[in-house]
Amino acid sequence: MTAPTSPRLRPPRVLVLGVGNACRGDDAVGLVVAQRLQEDSLDGVTVTPTAGEGTALLALWQDTDAVV
Repeated sequence: MTAPTSPRLRPPRVLVLGVGNACRGDDAVGLVVAQRLQEDSLDGVTVTPTAGEGTALLALWQDTDAVV
């Protein structure tokens, strides 16, 4: 008798949010960091610059395993 095989594990889906808004007078550091991270290819990681509006953030979080 053979042992059952485990289903193929997928890497976690990670979302990195760069939050900021230069037009609102904040330092927009989150946006700058997100733009720099987007220059690198990170497997399983999605980098998204955002202004941080609540409902938009919730929509971005869907189908992710972790949010930074």
